[in-house]
Amino acid sequence: RLGLQEDFGETFLPQVLGSFARANPKVRIEARIARNAELIDWVLKGQLDLSLAWDGGLSTPFHQALGQRQLHWIASPGFALAPWREGD
Repeated sequence: RLGLQEDFGETFLPQVLGSFARANPKVRIEARIARNAELIDWVLKGQLDLSLAWDGGLSTPFHQALGQRQLHWIASPGFALAPWREGD
């Protein structure tokens, strides 16, 4: 029982699960796509065995960082981006 945050579920899930299923045809995977808060809640309730999600700042005894992703602001040329920058 695997849970994925929406960003990962739409891009990561089809490719990885397809490869895994072909290599392991007898393994049954139940995948759910949701927001971070729901995924964490489902893991805590035992409804998911594993979840891949953004770090929501919650301190849980069972999380492990897998890496970091760089985020970018993307805006129209006329958008006032300065107020959104850190420290501005």
